[in-house]
Amino acid sequence: MFEAKVQNGNILRRAIDLAKDFVSEANLDCGDNGISLTAMDSRHVTLVEFSLDRKGFENYRCDRNVSLGVNLGNLSKILKCAEQNDSIQLSADENGDKVRIAFANPDQSRTSNYTLNLMQLDLDLMAIDSKTFDATITLSASEFKKVCTDLASLGESVAISVDAEELVFTTDGEIGSGSVCLKKNEPGEKDQMPTTIECQKGKKIKQAFSLNYLAKFAKGTPFSDAVFLGIKEGAPIMVAYEQKDVGYVRFFLTPKYDEDE
Repeated sequence: MFEAKVQNGNILRRAIDLAKDFVSEANLDCGDNGISLTAMDSRHVTLVEFSLDRKGFENYRCDRNVSLGVNLGNLSKILKCAEQNDSIQLSADENGDKVRIAFANPDQSRTSNYTLNLMQLDLDLMAIDSKTFDATITLSASEFKKVCTDLASLGESVAISVDAEELVFTTDGEIGSGSVCLKKNEPGEKDQMPTTIECQKGKKIKQAFSLNYLAKFAKGTPFSDAVFLGIKEGAPIMVAYEQKDVGYVRFFLTPKYDEDE
């Protein structure tokens, strides 16, 4: 038996909405620690994963590990039927073929019940090292969203360069070019969220990525005030949003090269 109830369903809805922009079907892996998802888009360009910690649920029960194969678009449609302040409960029987989804308003005067048919999914995933990077950056999530949105109006790809002191985004498109430089700063400077940079001594990394994908990743801004970037030369960039005792959403995007379209 699996059962999980969250008093504020916004986090669950946002996590599913973010994932469905890249993959249509995925397994919700439910275990002792909570609910997680790892899936890769059909082009093998990006991998998305999220984890919702059991500490973030009002009630959580998982008698044994279970994978719920779902169509994310259909699940999102059902979750959008919930009102802003509704609680959301997911439940499924062992070896069952449906997941039950229930909504209730705060005073329990209105309840809604739905079911979603489950799928048997056999998915291929690529292994990514999410712990070893040449450079790690933490910055304002809203700042990152603005940079991606602004530069996406000029070009299709962005060159990201970073050293110990600054992070630079540069694009060069058909209608023009643009760049944004974010200097490393400390907490309390100018009453803004700090931009922290940790980079291997003497090293400067520069790689190009799709702005279309990065702009979609930036939709994770409501999940957290800060975004974490992990960059390693010749490897996918990691874009992560985290909330303590709630969970995280992470994206991995492969670099673009000259021969890429």
